[in-house]
Amino acid sequence: ARGCCFSDLLIVSRILATIVASGSLFELIIFILKGENGWILSVRATFFTLHLCSAICAFTAIKSERANLMVPVIVFTFITLIKNTAVLTLTSLALYSQDTPFAYYLKWLRVNNEWYHDFAATYDSEEQYIKVYSFGATFSISIILLICLRAIYVHYCAFRILKNRSINRRLISDEIMKTSQISIISKA
Repeated sequence: ARGCCFSDLLIVSRILATIVASGSLFELIIFILKGENGWILSVRATFFTLHLCSAICAFTAIKSERANLMVPVIVFTFITLIKNTAVLTLTSLALYSQDTPFAYYLKWLRVNNEWYHDFAATYDSEEQYIKVYSFGATFSISIILLICLRAIYVHYCAFRILKNRSINRRLISDEIMKTSQISIISKA
C-alpha cells in the first residue's frame, strides 16, 4: 500500500474486499459440492455472509466517503483472521500427528462422505491421505491468512484516508463560513 496514491489505495481496498467475498463464496460452493456436513456448511455460509457485508460496506464507504462504514470491514476481516489462524493451527498439527481433532475429522469424513472416501482411496494409507489433505489445507489457509493481514492494513489505511477527507471537508467548510461571515460584516 505504500507508494501508491490515495485513490489507488481505496481501489485496492475494494478489490481486496471483493476477493475475500468471492473466495468465501467459492469455498462455500466447493464444500457444498463435496457434500460437507451441515455444521461446517453453516459456518461457511455465516462467513460468506460476513464477507459479502464487508464488501458492500467497503464499496459504500468509499463511494459515499463515509469512514465509519470501513469499521465493519476491518472487524469482519479481523474475525476471519482469527478463525483462519485457529484452522491453520488444527491443519498444521494434523501434519505431525494422527491424534489431532482435524485428523479425527478427516477420518470421520473418509467413512461418512463419498467425496472424501474416493479421495482417500487414491492414497496407500490413511496416514498419507491425512498428511496430503492437511498439507493442502495448511498451504491454502496460509495464503488466505496473508491476504487477510494485508487486507486489514489496506482497509485501515482506507479508513484513515476517508476520515482525513471528512476532517478536511469540515475544515474547508468552516473556513468558507468564516470568510463569508467576515465579508458580510465588512459590507455592513
